[in-house]
Amino acid sequence: MKAVEFCFPQLFPSNEAQENISKVRTVLFELYDEYVAANDHDQLRKRKISQVGDSSMDAIISSSTSGWNDFDDFLRQSETFEPQKSELVDYLEKGPQKNGPNANPSVKTSKEISLPIS
Repeated sequence: MKAVEFCFPQLFPSNEAQENISKVRTVLFELYDEYVAANDHDQLRKRKISQVGDSSMDAIISSSTSGWNDFDDFLRQSETFEPQKSELVDYLEKGPQKNGPNANPSVKTSKEISLPIS
């Protein structure tokens, strides 16, 4: 979100920039809400599957189209993850990652490296 807040004022007039920043934030929250709803639906489906019994579970697993789908289902069943809006807010409000020449202090520039002159 910080990149949007930085770039939009440079791309649009002030009023339009603020309006577009607000639109982006709104769309991100709508997408996140859809993700949460889909995850909740998936969790409910898993609970119902576990209540039906092993034979139904075997039928669902065998109907999968590839081994990776089976693996993904296994991971979803073995992990419980309930996303929270606070994670999205934290992510959006995080400070930007530095991308300039001082982004990684352990990396030296060519001027800082002393090479023997032969």
